[in-house]
Formats: sequence, structure tokens, C-alpha cells
Amino acid sequence: MIHVSRQTISAWENGKNYPSLDVLRELSNLFDVSFEKIIFGEENMSTKQQSIANTIDKDLSLKSRYKKATITLGSIFIIIVLWAVTLTVGYYKGIVLISQ
Repeated sequence: MIHVSRQTISAWENGKNYPSLDVLRELSNLFDVSFEKIIFGEENMSTKQQSIANTIDKDLSLKSRYKKATITLGSIFIIIVLWAVTLTVGYYKGIVLISQ
């Protein structure tokens, strides 16, 4: 129906050769598949771009959450360390004062 030989189709299937755009257009009409799906493997490229944009937005949101969580946990850790140091220093100074 598209006027190509079996050997030509075999070469396409094995990746040795590729069909021309005219043949691809005929194939899209013959099998009732969009030309974009044949070329790009997708129906609509804008859908792919939207999904990439959504993924980037989610990643940026997660990055912001992780940054806030890291700052919060780091601050809590520093406060605990300062509290422990203060208690330790106060304990040792208290022993010295009691001993005198």
C-alpha cells in the first residue's frame, strides 16, 4: 500500500535504514496514528513539556522544604549542644566553688 519492499521494511526494523518523511506520513495515514506519535513516540509534545515543568516545580518545592527542615534541625542541635556545654561548665565551676 505504501509501495516499499519487504527488504526495506526489514531494514527499518533492524535499524539499518529509516523511512523518509513522505513514507512516515503515509504510514500515519494508513494506521490512523498521528505523525507526532510516529516521529516522537508521543501524541502531544506539550504534554511532555508540561510534565517536565510539573516535575521541576515539585523538585523546587521539596528542595525548599528540605532546606527549612535542615535549618530547623541544625538550630535545635546547636541549642542542645550549647545547653550541654553550659551545664557542663557550670557543673565544674560549681564543684570548684564548693571545694573551697
